[in-house]
Amino acid sequence: MVVFGFFVLSSLSFLLPFFSQLRAADVPYIITYQGKLLENNASVTTTKSMGFLLFDQHDTLVYTAGGSLGATTTVSVTPSSGVFAVNLGGTGTNTLAPSIFASSSELYLEVHVGAQKLLPRKRLTSVPYALNARYLMGVTAETSSTSTYIPISDTQGRFTFATTTFTGDVTVNSMVDVPGNILSPQAKGSLTNNTYFANPSEMKVIGDYVYIAGRSGNSYAATNNTSYFSIVDVSDKENPILKDTISFMNDDIRGFAIQNNFAYVLNDDEAYSGDVSLTVLDIANKSSVQTVSTTVLTVRKIRANDIVISGDRAYITTNFLVEDDGGLVVIDIANPSNPNVLGSVSDPQYMMTKDSLTSGVFRSGYFYAMN
Repeated sequence: MVVFGFFVLSSLSFLLPFFSQLRAADVPYIITYQGKLLENNASVTTTKSMGFLLFDQHDTLVYTAGGSLGATTTVSVTPSSGVFAVNLGGTGTNTLAPSIFASSSELYLEVHVGAQKLLPRKRLTSVPYALNARYLMGVTAETSSTSTYIPISDTQGRFTFATTTFTGDVTVNSMVDVPGNILSPQAKGSLTNNTYFANPSEMKVIGDYVYIAGRSGNSYAATNNTSYFSIVDVSDKENPILKDTISFMNDDIRGFAIQNNFAYVLNDDEAYSGDVSLTVLDIANKSSVQTVSTTVLTVRKIRANDIVISGDRAYITTNFLVEDDGGLVVIDIANPSNPNVLGSVSDPQYMMTKDSLTSGVFRSGYFYAMN
């Protein structure tokens, strides 16, 4: 008896020399094995008893198409012109549990035709392991556990973690460890710098890095202020590391924004000239921050409040010192080396006299400001 065997994507009319999974909207736990039987150099057309067994890397039997793991049996296969196809996990065979792929790093298929064992076994390669997509690190959403599980939202989008159900927005604003008990968070680490982190005005956390703005004076209007823009590596939560700091003499950092590998730092020199500047920093190398450009915003004498970035535009909320009214300045930052002021607006119909725009959000072509 001679057998040529192939693993195929599905029961298509061509043969593919690999193992794959049948695809459907609801993924079926079925893999297809196709081959050709020859007996005395002639294609087999009669029904044969065939066995299909899966062994893991420890030579442990983990699946049989017929019978049980303790008492395997064969299934009947009738080739057509020698060609046959068997859906392991489909009709006429035992269910194929995806957990097999979650717990076994190597799997091998052993085929029997009657009493003849076909060797060597065929190793299953990457595609059948797509059946493991319903697992995350060996855990399914249906796994019942108090420590490790995948949460599923209810029909109203609410998630339950351990015994606590969240029904609204949740904000984590400090570096703490919440190991399944949100009522008792544990401090993980800290970093102190009485110069760079003094009087902090803003902090942003992006990935494994924290960006901090601090200043030496207590008021942004104080003379001889020095402001600092610092980057801290928090990949090791227990041991934060200061990577680099850029200082701004006689300036106060009123806000900053991070986009791609650039930091856009908004400085206010109100104590001296009332000028506001936008400094672009290259932060690709967190250990060596470089100044790309500094642009003084001279449209009108303003005091900056905050900066928001959307695409190639920076939006700065201000109050204009001449009229003491709130306003918005729009800057083109498509070229970080040469930002350009596009325009500004201060409309008394919407902005109160002697008031300022403190912050805002850009969404779908509109800037929503608050004064």
